[in-house]
Amino acid sequence: GREMFLQGAADKLKREQDKRKADLQRRQAAERRAAAVAEAHRRERDDVEKQERHETRMREAEERAARERILANNEGISWETRLSGVRSDAAVAKGIRNRADDKVVLPPSAWRALQNAGAASSDRGHMFFEVSRRAGEASGTGADTTRRTHVAVLGFDGVEGTVGLPPAVLRQLGVSTADTTGRAGSRMAEDEKKEARDFEDEIASVVDVLVSYRRLPRGTYCKLQPKSQDFQGELASEAGVDLRALLETAMTRRCTLSVGDEVVVSAESLGGSVPGLKSYALRCVEVQPDDAGAVSLMETDVEVDIAPSEDYEAAMRRMAEAEAA
Repeated sequence: GREMFLQGAADKLKREQDKRKADLQRRQAAERRAAAVAEAHRRERDDVEKQERHETRMREAEERAARERILANNEGISWETRLSGVRSDAAVAKGIRNRADDKVVLPPSAWRALQNAGAASSDRGHMFFEVSRRAGEASGTGADTTRRTHVAVLGFDGVEGTVGLPPAVLRQLGVSTADTTGRAGSRMAEDEKKEARDFEDEIASVVDVLVSYRRLPRGTYCKLQPKSQDFQGELASEAGVDLRALLETAMTRRCTLSVGDEVVVSAESLGGSVPGLKSYALRCVEVQPDDAGAVSLMETDVEVDIAPSEDYEAAMRRMAEAEAA
């Protein structure tokens, strides 16, 4: 009996040892798995951080190259300032019709600063500026997209801390400018509505912008893309329409043209029951020379090409996708 008891105790001990061993092995395997998962996560995190560092370095290198390119274009002159962009109809008020769409009013301090920077000497010709605005800041969406365009200067007699921007420039920067030139109605309600619109417009038209000195080459060529097929459909096919003259008129309203700018072409609507002007929006998709991403339209002949419309390109894409599916 004693031997059986000892055998039973030995078996029990062995079972317990085996169980402890199996538990230890399971625990060690679980720990190894956890360590492997943690290591994989760490590597993944390292890879993500490495990728982010790489992207940051690339972005910084691109920004540095862009700054150096600008400085070279500007012949070494650098000047920029943050101002509150306010709506200005100064050119219209002065009766200026040609080249008035993108002429801004800067404060007197800007003139002094530009003189100090060496940008104001007479042999430098026309003075141009890039006006940019981070759209995400104002919209509150967090989407940080920078809208930019280029302008010439009407005068340096603006209010300090502000830059007077014509409606076309504000629109280019993504600021809504409802038309406030509506005819006063015979009823009081119409006047009140217009006053409210004017007030809203004034509020909507105050926006933080960065104004930077730029030298722009004289343009020789640009390509414009209509947003809708109506432009080609209604104008290009119309026998009585001089498309070249319409484009030239649109070009004489501005001093500069930047890739991304919207050019509005207005034409008498020949067909249809309502005679009058119809406007067509075209986007600038290319300029030559292209070193500054923008050109001067002053004292130069620019060849204008019309690309297939955005609508047409979208329709072609849909067809290609449908065929591929």
